[in-house]
Amino acid sequence: MTNRFYSSMLFFLLVVLGYLTYQIMSPFLAAIAWAVVFSILFYPVYLFISRYIRVKSISSVITIILIFIIIIGPFTYLSVMLIDELKGIIANINEGKLGTIHDILRHPKLLDFLEKVQLFIGAEKLPTEEMIIGNIKKIGLGLTDNLSIRITNIISAAINFIFMFFTIFFLLKDAPGFFPGQWTTCLLMNGRRKGSPPR
Repeated sequence: MTNRFYSSMLFFLLVVLGYLTYQIMSPFLAAIAWAVVFSILFYPVYLFISRYIRVKSISSVITIILIFIIIIGPFTYLSVMLIDELKGIIANINEGKLGTIHDILRHPKLLDFLEKVQLFIGAEKLPTEEMIIGNIKKIGLGLTDNLSIRITNIISAAINFIFMFFTIFFLLKDAPGFFPGQWTTCLLMNGRRKGSPPR
């Protein structure tokens, strides 16, 4: 009877502690998953670098810098360009310089297309120039109103990226030692490849 009670209590404690551990780790699970994906994708690059640089930590740091440049660099550049373009559009709308929407709506090909669309949906449902400009203003105001939420999202994303890069660093450096069979299976390698990092 006491053994059954202890077994059930032990199982209950394991379930509760497992759930609490999951709650603690859940904010980091996405970062860990992406770190595993990037580590597997860039492990051949790490092996190539480790042929010339025999220190595992330095090879890992160089691989992380390459991951940052290849994946995060273009995304950051495109985000900055998009923000600059949105600022320019909003400034042109506020100053009344945006004649391009008027020109686009008066383009002959678009007028032909709109005439065909009118046959199906009716003229009253087509957007006017004032509606389009008003909606662009609403989008700009919505972006600026939610700026504090976006800043918090950017900070949490930055923390996740930092955690992801730390995880990638240790996966590249030490994963073959911790999970020798599983790591080589994930990398689709038969045995140790020529040029694998030193132990």
